[in-house]
Amino acid sequence: MPVLNSRVAGFLTNGVVALILFVASIWIWHIPTLYDAAIGSEGLHFLEHSSFLGGALLFWWLIIGVDATRLRPGYIGRIAILVLALIQNLGLALIIASSGDPIYDTYEELAALRDWGPTAILDQRIGGGIMWVPGAMMLALAVLVTVYYWAEHEGFEGRRGDMVRALEKRGDESAPDRTTEGMRGA
Repeated sequence: MPVLNSRVAGFLTNGVVALILFVASIWIWHIPTLYDAAIGSEGLHFLEHSSFLGGALLFWWLIIGVDATRLRPGYIGRIAILVLALIQNLGLALIIASSGDPIYDTYEELAALRDWGPTAILDQRIGGGIMWVPGAMMLALAVLVTVYYWAEHEGFEGRRGDMVRALEKRGDESAPDRTTEGMRGA
């Protein structure tokens, strides 16, 4: 497919670029003024979720895509990218969950209007906890799966090398010895 082999696709699926876009989409939209603005505007809310989706698609395509570009990093590179994504996810989740005051005005305003449900700070801590545990869990699982496939790949390469050496050895044993054969005929 020509689009997948274009310069733009190559640039966007570069490991560093995909990671930056993935992380930036999450961190930028969690800036309180942007977050509150996105809740108040349907258009900004759509843009917010579109950037989440776009960043995630580029990121995960690079990590697990079957038809990844030729610039796809090797196993060590993918593991490094996943670990960096995991660390930033934990960092943002920690900031959100451990804040002593509500970060987002919208949730504070909504909590003041209702007489049921969690307070704004509890709601924020629950959100940070969800980002922390399930979010980190998915990235950690991807690290484990990537390590597993890396080990499988290395094992396969080792077995293939053993087979090639065994076939070469078997081929050498079944090949007639040209020096003795030549002497017999003389």
